[in-house]
Amino acid sequence: MLRTQVYLTEAQDRALKRLARTTGRSQSQLIRDAVDRLIETRSPPPAADWKEAFHRARGMWADRADLDELLGELRSEGDQRLARSWRRF
Repeated sequence: MLRTQVYLTEAQDRALKRLARTTGRSQSQLIRDAVDRLIETRSPPPAADWKEAFHRARGMWADRADLDELLGELRSEGDQRLARSWRRF
């Protein structure tokens, strides 16, 4: 486990201490449990595998009309970098 420092309001500190006393659990355990619940409820589900991620991404740029221009710019930038790197030799 890693140690970390957390700033709480006075009200949060009092409530956490009270909860620890009444449940018999440490403040640290209560905080870890709360962080776990936050992560479970707020984190996007991980992709089961690369195929699932691939299928979810499919069509994400379907409405972009500038892809030919963008690809041309990227290729041009790559060509310029390659030419600069060849000049060094």
